[in-house]
Amino acid sequence: MKPRLLAVLFLLLAAAAILWKTTRPDPPADPRNAAAGAGDTPRRDAPPAGSAISPSDANPREPRKPGEAAATTDRQGPAVTKATRRDSVTSPDGTRRTIIDPMASWSELPAWPEGPRLFAEVDTGSRRYVNLRPDDVGEMPRIRAEAEERIELRVNFPDGEPGEKIFVELPNGGSFADSDAQGRVFELPENLTLSFPYVTDDARGHCNVKLRHRGHTRSLPIWVGELPETEIAH
Repeated sequence: MKPRLLAVLFLLLAAAAILWKTTRPDPPADPRNAAAGAGDTPRRDAPPAGSAISPSDANPREPRKPGEAAATTDRQGPAVTKATRRDSVTSPDGTRRTIIDPMASWSELPAWPEGPRLFAEVDTGSRRYVNLRPDDVGEMPRIRAEAEERIELRVNFPDGEPGEKIFVELPNGGSFADSDAQGRVFELPENLTLSFPYVTDDARGHCNVKLRHRGHTRSLPIWVGELPETEIAH
């Protein structure tokens, strides 16, 4: 009996061992062995398989340095020139003109007169005067022209409104290019810049163009001919 019992127990243990081996899960694979079987070892900074890299991720933008401001666009517009300007410019009609900024050499700009502002630019036959603005009594820097010369005036009224009336008067000589009247009423266009031609007097001396806007008068003095010997001609 005993030998038969031992044989049965042995068979039972063998069957249990076989069953345990067949049902046991496989151990995890060694990553080093898998890499060796795949060929090259993957880089440490390589992205996981299946992931996507955008150009900005591959080449990240360099961060702004402390205290460095982002780029901005200056929208304040041009300021009055502070350096002497003797540049030249070619006008659409092909005439080459010297640019003159009478206020460039001033140590400080005058106070604005009471009322709305204006800025003027004048083209004569050989010069372009820029950055003309009235002083505290409403008078702009004087320009020079030849006798019976046609000049072009452009006056900007930044405080105006399209359609406003601007009265232009010629009290002491000169004329409008298309009229003998001493005064005319213009309507301010959409760009707030009034442009008109003016013909100087035939005699040497002072002429004035006066502009009235909202009850305030501004004067542009024009010297016709050569300047007096006591003054330096532009």
